[in-house]
Amino acid sequence: MRTREEHPTGPAPAPSIPPPRWAVRAAQLITLLALPTGLWRLAMVCGFPSGYTEAGFVPFDTPGSKLWMLTLSIACELLALLSLGLVRP
Repeated sequence: MRTREEHPTGPAPAPSIPPPRWAVRAAQLITLLALPTGLWRLAMVCGFPSGYTEAGFVPFDTPGSKLWMLTLSIACELLALLSLGLVRP
């Protein structure tokens, strides 16, 4: 026999309270702060010196190094986007 508080699917879900505005803004800022480094890496993969002198710039010649820089850029931005998941329902 069930009591009044029990539901067939389990306990009633707790009411969600919205996150503070500063937390949402901070999560959005994290994604924007990670973007320039990803763009910098992509520019270096494409062959632009991106702040290096011609003597100090070594282009990424191997496909493995290009793939690593692309993977690193995408992974960093995806991890930064996860911060939005912490403050959004």
